Amino acid sequence: ESFKAIEVYKKIVEKEPYHGDNPKVYFTMIKLAEKIDMKVLGDDLAIQFISLYHPLSRWAATNKEKQEELNYTFPKVEIMLRNISFTHYQNAITSNSLEAYKRAYENYSNYIEYFPKSTHTYTARYYRATCEYQLDDFEKAKSHFSELLDLEGEFRIDSAYKVVLISGIQAYGKNFIMAKNIFNFRIDENVNKTRPNEKIAIPEKEKNLIAACDRYISISGEKDEFAKMLFLAGKIYYKYNYFDEANKKFNAIITDYERRELSVQSARFVLQSYKLRKDWTGLNTRAKDFIRDEKLAKGAFQAELAKIIEEATFNEIATLEKDGKLYTAAEKYERFASEFPQSELAAEAVYLAVRNYSRINVKQKMENTFTKTIFQKTC
Repeated sequence: ESFKAIEVYKKIVEKEPYHGDNPKVYFTMIKLAEKIDMKVLGDDLAIQFISLYHPLSRWAATNKEKQEELNYTFPKVEIMLRNISFTHYQNAITSNSLEAYKRAYENYSNYIEYFPKSTHTYTARYYRATCEYQLDDFEKAKSHFSELLDLEGEFRIDSAYKVVLISGIQAYGKNFIMAKNIFNFRIDENVNKTRPNEKIAIPEKEKNLIAACDRYISISGEKDEFAKMLFLAGKIYYKYNYFDEANKKFNAIITDYERRELSVQSARFVLQSYKLRKDWTGLNTRAKDFIRDEKLAKGAFQAELAKIIEEATFNEIATLEKDGKLYTAAEKYERFASEFPQSELAAEAVYLAVRNYSRINVKQKMENTFTKTIFQKTC
């Protein structure tokens, strides 16, 4: 009897499709389908109800002056469309079906168009962008996630993270998101190092990735992810020889981040940036800063820092010698041999001290250096 009633109601609606009372008739059909446990029929009727009576439909335009009918119809359309959208989205997640994501995307797009001022539209916008991301429509997804960054809400941080992921895909391909940790993704940071003092123009897509990282940092309170975004942006700057900009990112990690592993990696990038530019004073200063840092100066890295300090000190002196400051260089070579007696460079430092004293004819100093070295070796 209920099924027959549904057929009769359908004919009534079809006779006058834009009559003001049709939504009530249609809703009665939906309730009858639920009563006789015909879910498929009920779902089909609900989809038809939304299509026929949404706020931008011809029925709505025809009955725009009938406020009572509109007040009855639109809330029902809103609830049905919201529930159908979420059901399709859940099915998409469970099945990982592109077809399901397409249906969810279409439904959420309709919801946003029909109910732009609804309190649920914010959530619908997030799920629509997620569907676009899953469907590889990255440009749209990035645009829609970016819109959510200016709005307070539960999806703001995740939207910022998605913008980073999409920017990474656009810069490096899908391998970017397949990396175990995106912040450690290999971006060939050691290219462009034959002329380290020359900055290379950063391609637009990698600039966008830096901007996405910076935006994430500006809104996220999660220190772990915060540091990883700093590291990723720092590596891109480093790749193109923007060492000052890179070191700001790396130094922020070293200063503020508690986990040692990422801090040590950041410190290595900072030190290498000075070494590449042959800035021995800068290298020496930062290495000494790091060796005083209890978090950093442990185990193998402590020994690495000590070695860097030795080499940087030696190269600083060599620069003085090259600039013709032979007496100062000779004194510093002598001091180096005393300060680092076990260094592989100690013997060379003594030789260079003596040679420089000889070149400027300071025989007393030359003899004293020889005597002191022989005495130290004998002892």
